[in-house]
Amino acid sequence: MPLHRTDGQELPTLPGLLALNPPRRAARGRERDHLVVFLALTGNAPISTGEYIHLAAQTGEAFYQAGGSLTSALRAAAETLNQALLERNMRTTGHGQYTIGHLVLGALRDGRLFLLLSGQTHVFWVGRQGARHIHDAALSGKGLGMGPRAGLYYAQVELLPGDWLLFARQVPASWGDSLLTDRRPVTLDSLYHRLMVMTEEDVRGALLQARAGEETLSLLRPGRPTLSPEATPLPSKETVPPSAYAIPPQAEEGPPPEPSPPPPEPETPTISEMDITPKETSRSGKERRRDLARALVGALRTWRTWSGRLSQGVARFLPRLLPSAETEDSRPFPSSWMAVIAIVVPLVVVTLASVVYFRYGHSAQYEKYFSLAEEAALRASAESDPIRQREAWEEALGFLNEAEQYRRTSQSQALRRQAQDALDALLGIARLEFRPALSGPLPSSVQVAHMAATDNELYLLDATQGLILRAALTGRGYQVDLDAFQCAPGFHDGYQVGRLVDLVAPLPAAPLDATVMGVDALGNLLYCAPGQEPKARPLVMPAIQWGRITAIALDGNTLYVLDTEARAVWIYRGQEGLFEGTPIFFFSEQVPPLEDVVDIAVREDDLYLLHADGHLTRCTYSDLEEVPTRCQEPIPLTDPQHPANQEDISPTSAHFTRLMFNVPPDRALLLLDAEKQSVYRLSPGQQALEIREQLRPFLEAEPPFPSEAIAAMAVSPNHTLFFAVGGQIYQAGGVP
Repeated sequence: MPLHRTDGQELPTLPGLLALNPPRRAARGRERDHLVVFLALTGNAPISTGEYIHLAAQTGEAFYQAGGSLTSALRAAAETLNQALLERNMRTTGHGQYTIGHLVLGALRDGRLFLLLSGQTHVFWVGRQGARHIHDAALSGKGLGMGPRAGLYYAQVELLPGDWLLFARQVPASWGDSLLTDRRPVTLDSLYHRLMVMTEEDVRGALLQARAGEETLSLLRPGRPTLSPEATPLPSKETVPPSAYAIPPQAEEGPPPEPSPPPPEPETPTISEMDITPKETSRSGKERRRDLARALVGALRTWRTWSGRLSQGVARFLPRLLPSAETEDSRPFPSSWMAVIAIVVPLVVVTLASVVYFRYGHSAQYEKYFSLAEEAALRASAESDPIRQREAWEEALGFLNEAEQYRRTSQSQALRRQAQDALDALLGIARLEFRPALSGPLPSSVQVAHMAATDNELYLLDATQGLILRAALTGRGYQVDLDAFQCAPGFHDGYQVGRLVDLVAPLPAAPLDATVMGVDALGNLLYCAPGQEPKARPLVMPAIQWGRITAIALDGNTLYVLDTEARAVWIYRGQEGLFEGTPIFFFSEQVPPLEDVVDIAVREDDLYLLHADGHLTRCTYSDLEEVPTRCQEPIPLTDPQHPANQEDISPTSAHFTRLMFNVPPDRALLLLDAEKQSVYRLSPGQQALEIREQLRPFLEAEPPFPSEAIAAMAVSPNHTLFFAVGGQIYQAGGVP
């Protein structure tokens, strides 16, 4: 029954709502499936009622033409609608017009309703065994027609007589929790009037109710008697019906039947949508036993006939296997031909058997594992516990891996995308599209240990030679500048600079006209820029002298220097990018372990230390004697936004190798998991670091870069993320 109010006027019909029973020529597997189509269109493009109805009918037709499992048929119907809306939007995009589809499909089979939701839609189920609000904005996406891939959310409910459901585009606030808390038996007519009275907003939805009897679908109008339960015919492609409701089939030509008296009208009309209980058979037990006896007698006769023929054939064949008294000349074939036949025939048999196995055996194995994957996907969609939902989706991916060892199809790839998208939403994973940044690979001798990026330049620290390479952005990507840029160890400005161990860029105020600054293990800074000679400036040596510098970090005009051998972090206050003052020891009485620190990051007074085993230490600097510098070790990682991710946030389960703050205005801390090729965006809290999301590359048939550990990362001021992997630099835009 439609719920439709527009501009304060209640309407008895709703374009986009269809109740369909199986047509005569349904695809294999669809013979027992009954379908409800609820389509709502939004956007600024004008659309007629005829187009509305045609799109809904096209969706239903795609469902009944799709073979295989229920899930694949629902997905095929949604993808057909998505493609139709996408093509429509492509034609109108030049005028700034678009249409977004919000879809609910309900397939009824054997008393269970299988649901597909796409876009901003809601389904409420209320029955004797409970109540449920079926809605997940993350999985169902923004709607159909916005791109080649649409968000699809699957669920299922078991229907008993009296259970009712509500399909809705939006839920008025005045309905509130009353939809789920009030489980008193109702008719659709009374429920319709109650919902309409509770709100004055515009409403677009549909009510469904199950009743005992024959399993079929009927579409009703508010306040009218029950319509005939005849199957609603599926509209053809050529003809668009003037209404979205059931059209009685045309009677076949022939003599008119004798008129029969009309049935008496009931005092109170029964309003129902679905009959879910199959009819009782009228055959008696004695008749069924008689039919069974006849079938057994026929089977015995057939067995006797075939066994007699088999015995005669064996009796004729066995003597031919024994030596006979025939002479050599009487043999029909020479011995050479007999030898060839003895070799060729087994080969032909083996070849045919192999062909049959690889064609039909592989197909059977694929169908087996794909069906298991679909079952796991349905179980995941119906699950409410995030951990179990994650396990079910991972199980579905595992079965898909097994299935695609035998065959890869568009159905398996679509289910894989659905499962992976669902897992990404559960785990807070954002996918980025990476592509090679350099116009060509780096020389095999180059090992990138650190990177820094500006808007149009990349600086790479080669650990092999201890020098800095520059790659400039051109029309063909980034190209390494080997001629105009020099930044290598050597004798510069009267100072001997050793192999560089770290670098920072961009620099504040461009000191000495430099664009990048490196440091060696003994505190010598090297300022470099394209087209000029490097300039060296030593840092003032601390009172305890240098041990071995391994990392530096720049926060504004303040330089932080990590000396792991001396177990110290030194602060240098700069002026216009030059650091010539006396260093300040960062810590007070509490000095954390520094021997195993592999990277540091600083934002204002907070210093973060990344240890080799993956745990983090945070120290907050204070120059007040009353409030000393304090450190928290280790600082835990938490993920309150994604409960399904609780099992994988321990540093011991990851390989964290690099640490840096994101570029402004984002204040997140970026933590690189080199093995998983993932970057964690962390929000600093008082007691912990909260995981906001994980940045990972898209999963494709051809990975964007080699499956080896990431050597270095950098983020440019224009929010581009760079990875150094396997002799190439890869970039992805759109970093938050």
